[in-house]
Amino acid sequence: MTTTAGLLTGCATADNPTTTEPPTSGSTNMSQSTDGDPMTAESANAEQIALLSALTGAVPGSWGEATVNRFRTCTTPSGESGVQITREVRGDGVPDPAAAAEAFRSVLLERGFDAEVRRGSEVVGTGDAHRYAAFNADGTASIIQAYSACYAFDSTSGAPTVPPTPAK
Repeated sequence: MTTTAGLLTGCATADNPTTTEPPTSGSTNMSQSTDGDPMTAESANAEQIALLSALTGAVPGSWGEATVNRFRTCTTPSGESGVQITREVRGDGVPDPAAAAEAFRSVLLERGFDAEVRRGSEVVGTGDAHRYAAFNADGTASIIQAYSACYAFDSTSGAPTVPPTPAK
């Protein structure tokens, strides 16, 4: 099934129009998948799903399904207009939020993100091509947010859609 979400400029949302963009990595942004091919909607989607799977697997808890929040506009490293798929996963609280934050950070570091733990149980990670992931937890709830790599998309040709999720 293909899901369609609204295209938003910058990163304002209907729920929170004052949201600001997360910090971007100081490293050179490469709009490429890990195999060196140009990033596409399909490769950005598959990469993001794999990241979320690794993150939920590393952090103990009961997680819901990843949901697509929206698309964000971005500029690819080559200067083209692009979009990112944003998803979030919500879960129950975790018994040790600090340990969960360290596990989350470790997964991000293994995948080439710059990541840091803040306030003991928050993690923010940035990667190439505007990739972004965040985690926050306490004893009652947990949330993971992730932005895919920026991939070229001409918004004048229509609204972006999420490619079908690869079979597990």
